Amino acid sequence: MVNLKLKQKEVKMLTIEEIVTKALQEKNVAPEKIAEIIKELSAMPKRSTRGGKGVNGCTANARLCAEYWDYFEKYCYEQKTRLKVHQPTRAQYDLIIPTGISKITVRLSFSTKLNRLGCVIYIDGEEAKDIFQGFLEHKIEIEKELGLELEWQLLSHRKASRINFYRTLDYDITDKSTWLQSAQWCLEYAELFHRVFDKWSNKLFR
Repeated sequence: MVNLKLKQKEVKMLTIEEIVTKALQEKNVAPEKIAEIIKELSAMPKRSTRGGKGVNGCTANARLCAEYWDYFEKYCYEQKTRLKVHQPTRAQYDLIIPTGISKITVRLSFSTKLNRLGCVIYIDGEEAKDIFQGFLEHKIEIEKELGLELEWQLLSHRKASRINFYRTLDYDITDKSTWLQSAQWCLEYAELFHRVFDKWSNKLFR
């Protein structure tokens, strides 16, 4: 792309009209170059919005997801869980539960697109790969303790790593009459993952 002295992140946050305006303000930008910019920007993926498709399929029905997490938060309160459960912000679609180590969180997903629930250990920060490898060295013991076979994602191209468990549902996730089942599953596995990985975190990284 023509260099307009813009950072890549800034380019993605601007509209075509805004970038063309900046191009016109630049020196030595010929009309054919501006046409080239418009063509390239038109081919770029559009920014996601609350009404479009996005993370975990949640933005396809953002209001329904928000309603589910509200339901889940109330369910957790009724169950008197010790987990710190708070609804996702507008910029998030996974419900994030902190653990004893700030770089490690339990994340719950509610995917209307894939009709599935998920429980994930999300590891972020500069030490993410070392922490992931530490867990991975004890994969057999951890999975035995959980009673589950997990999906281990190092994600070498990213700073973060993930350890995933998903359940594809045999009922319609958007049917509110099934939300009690979903909430029971989410809380059960969130507490299980939190307990097991918190124990291993203390053993390996403290």
